[in-house]
Amino acid sequence: MEAMERRGNLVLLAAIIMFWCQYGTVEGHRDSTKMSYVCPPQFIRLGHSCYFFSEKQATWQNALFACKDRESNLSVPARWEDRNLRAYLNKHLVDPASRWIGGIYEYGSQSWKWGGELRQMHYQSFSKMKKLSPDELQWHCIAMMPELLYRCVYLILN
Repeated sequence: MEAMERRGNLVLLAAIIMFWCQYGTVEGHRDSTKMSYVCPPQFIRLGHSCYFFSEKQATWQNALFACKDRESNLSVPARWEDRNLRAYLNKHLVDPASRWIGGIYEYGSQSWKWGGELRQMHYQSFSKMKKLSPDELQWHCIAMMPELLYRCVYLILN
């Protein structure tokens, strides 16, 4: 765990990691026999959601804006989506890199929120990390790290 904390500190200093966007809805098209779902170009479908996996590194804020430019948001995985995403990422079908998701610590309310909407987060899958005080959590966002099999960790926002 101590090695992971040191490795995490290296990422904290950079705070520039890859990200993925989650497209709001999947468009359904019905042909004569079945319903099919279409994602925007460069997005892939996992379950009933579409995801864009960036090959570029970005700060959390730049990742958020890059997703907005694609008419999407940083991923806000529900519990079952979290498992699907981790399974997909652990198959190494995309570059094995840490990835930003939509969580950010909102210091005013001293609680975790989901990015663009600032909706209350009820996320329980953080990796076992040293507990930080609200003052220490200020300016922290959430990423999923391959070293932890894509469990979520909080990192400082640059």
